[in-house]
Amino acid sequence: MPPKTNKFSSYFNAFFQAAAAAASIFAFIKIEEIIPKDSAGAIYAIFLVAVTISLAGYIFLIHSRKLHRYADIPPFTHHVNHTIRTVLTRTRQRMASGTLTSDDIEEIELSTTSMLDAISHCFSILTGAQCGVCIKELQHGKHPLLKTIYRDSLSMHARGLDDSQQAPHPIEEDTPCYSIFRSMPSCDRGYICNNVPDEWLLGRYQSPSFARYGGTPQSLPILGMKIVRQWNLRYKSTFVSPIRYRPHNRSGGHIPRPGPQFAQSIRYWGFLCVDAKKRNLFREERHRDVLASFSDSLFIYFNELHDIIDRYTNSKPWKKKQLFKNLPRC
Repeated sequence: MPPKTNKFSSYFNAFFQAAAAAASIFAFIKIEEIIPKDSAGAIYAIFLVAVTISLAGYIFLIHSRKLHRYADIPPFTHHVNHTIRTVLTRTRQRMASGTLTSDDIEEIELSTTSMLDAISHCFSILTGAQCGVCIKELQHGKHPLLKTIYRDSLSMHARGLDDSQQAPHPIEEDTPCYSIFRSMPSCDRGYICNNVPDEWLLGRYQSPSFARYGGTPQSLPILGMKIVRQWNLRYKSTFVSPIRYRPHNRSGGHIPRPGPQFAQSIRYWGFLCVDAKKRNLFREERHRDVLASFSDSLFIYFNELHDIIDRYTNSKPWKKKQLFKNLPRC
């Protein structure tokens, strides 16, 4: 199960801050009884007011940045990494003993959903809004295709019950994934859009989900401005990180390596997508590395998992169809 946060500590912090604020207010109300009525008292009063205002401004700044929320991240990253370790180790052991079955594949599916639940919970805490998470698999070929293959539990019940019935769609129809895949400006490491309706109005956002969830929205001009009507997508902010491996050539220090130099080869497995119904939630400087850490772990997970099962099914071809009935391919 995904980790749970300690609500008691947050309640205690809120109570302590409220008590401190009440004490400050009381001091201002009774200031004439506390401070002597002379020049030294006036200086002390000015100092007290300046310190209180400075502390209030500092507290407001800290709370507006919401950096305290990052203290809750480690349990979720640990859960994802722990699940990856457990699944890969168990799968290798079952493969070595020749006991890998379709029941193990079902367990892998449940473990993957559990990891997405943890990622969803993590970003819901960081942004202060309920976030949905899904994984889109990249099907390679002359015309690359995308297909949603995993969702967190809440998103699955809210909008993913018919995922298995959806045909793969061209990557060009999915602006976030296509922008990353083609290394568009500022999208090499990921794609962030905090106002998807505005991007659509400007003609810079496409998604096959428009047709899936009620059709393309409409724009209505009012006083020279355009507003969006009938926005049927389940999100207005979206954040996408590639699940990929990009090797970097090494020269061995200042000594060049002998032999021909090959171009970089980038291996994509898919894309990890987070979205929410509210606008202006994701922060480039804070959230990108958090999501990238999850997507890097998922690349190791899927890449190793498929290599293990490929080796097993190649040695036992009669099990291949049974084992890969539900497991997506990279």
